[in-house]
Amino acid sequence: MKRRSFLFSAQFFLGILIVAAVILINYLSAHYGYRKDFTESKLHSLSEQTLSILHDLEDNIDIKCFMRGDHYSRAAVEHMCKLYARSSSHIRYEFIEPDTNPGLMKRYNVSGEGILVFESGEKERRTASYFEEDFTSAIIQLTRDTAKTIYLLLGHGEASVEPSAEKSYSTAKTELEKMGYLVQLLHLAVPEQFPQDIDLLIVPGPDNDLLPAELERLRQYLWSGGRVFFMLDPEVTPSFQDFLAEFGIELFDDVVVDMVSRKLGGDYFMPVVNEYTPHPITQRFQFATFFPYARSVNVSHVLPEGIAALVLARSSANSWSERQMDQQEVSFDNTQDQAGPIPLAVVATIKAVAASDAAGQIQIQAEGRIAVFGDSDFANNTYYNLSGNGNLFLNTVNWLTEETDLITIQPRTSHPRTISLS
Repeated sequence: MKRRSFLFSAQFFLGILIVAAVILINYLSAHYGYRKDFTESKLHSLSEQTLSILHDLEDNIDIKCFMRGDHYSRAAVEHMCKLYARSSSHIRYEFIEPDTNPGLMKRYNVSGEGILVFESGEKERRTASYFEEDFTSAIIQLTRDTAKTIYLLLGHGEASVEPSAEKSYSTAKTELEKMGYLVQLLHLAVPEQFPQDIDLLIVPGPDNDLLPAELERLRQYLWSGGRVFFMLDPEVTPSFQDFLAEFGIELFDDVVVDMVSRKLGGDYFMPVVNEYTPHPITQRFQFATFFPYARSVNVSHVLPEGIAALVLARSSANSWSERQMDQQEVSFDNTQDQAGPIPLAVVATIKAVAASDAAGQIQIQAEGRIAVFGDSDFANNTYYNLSGNGNLFLNTVNWLTEETDLITIQPRTSHPRTISLS
């Protein structure tokens, strides 16, 4: 092995192996892409929601991008198209130069550039944005045979969905529509029964109690397999306490005080939630949520027959339930107040039951679902994009409507890094 000829031969064959390895690596890199996102929140990757939707695709979707090569968004659009095409063989895309393809411009009725047309069979969706939520929204709308309908309750002092209104829910409405939902308004006092197309009713922070007849219609809707998302603020709507008790949910007349929120630059009445009970809503959910001026909600010690409920979110250990509402200065009183963590959100299911119709036929009614949050402001325009607030709202809606493939973290959500110092 010490002979010069052996050493030369060894070097020769080693050189061949190195060259072969380089050629192989170059070949593989040219034909197979691989990316690794090292950011904690995966800021440069598709979200779990998008990947889940792409994984379940059965039909091809073609993306036609009408834009010039020097368009200011060309690079960003091409990058996003590549991400989607790498994640699913059903996604195909092409860029169309408007100047050299007047026939296609006329066929697709495109007058300018920067328009993206998503096609699947005879269905078509368009967008002028290159963000992931817009791409995924277009794909969802193409793959859904029928859109589920969400109604927002009005007529009792609830916040509006108009962008100019105070405490508006226009952002939440827009995000729901991007996910393929139809969003309508419902004045419960007007119809004698719920709309036939309703898949979910959202009760967004009423200032006044519902009328007895309205509560009765709501009760019948829930027991017949309905889905309702209650967002109820402190110091209002006392009738909901008795109403929700029928479903094993306790709604308290209090305000949650949290010392942690004060350290984060807020006030004492904005409890912070960092830990959640394992549930499909909170699966892979690791972001803080903030509830401005919230009341506590809990599960009853004894649940009614057919009801299953659990606490979804609790405030920090540095919080308490302030139950002396007439005090000028807020302070913890261990004889009357409840020490934290304080439950802020509860979800419940109502067991499906068999019922007879007018012809005597047995029909199995759907499982009812309820979500009760002790605050409505967390999902309005002011706080929707604060940390994980909007994600938690959407995940709750998706669980209530049984759109399980949409229950994930939205992309580009940063996790606040905080430390409490003495």
